[in-house]
Amino acid sequence: LIGREDGTVQAWDVAGGVDRRLYDWHQGSVNSVAFHPGGLMAASAGDDFAVRFWNLNLKISDSGLVLD
Repeated sequence: LIGREDGTVQAWDVAGGVDRRLYDWHQGSVNSVAFHPGGLMAASAGDDFAVRFWNLNLKISDSGLVLD
């Protein structure tokens, strides 16, 4: 996973070396990304004070948390 300044998170297929998906859920830079140990879920945090949890297979955000 790569967090980008434009608010997107890009997922790569390392074995095949191809861009798999682009997730666009943050308003501002993405500062951190992390995988769940099982490999099917991930989380991202950004300048928008949001933490997003998402399912890598379904390409959807399962939940989000915004810190004030």
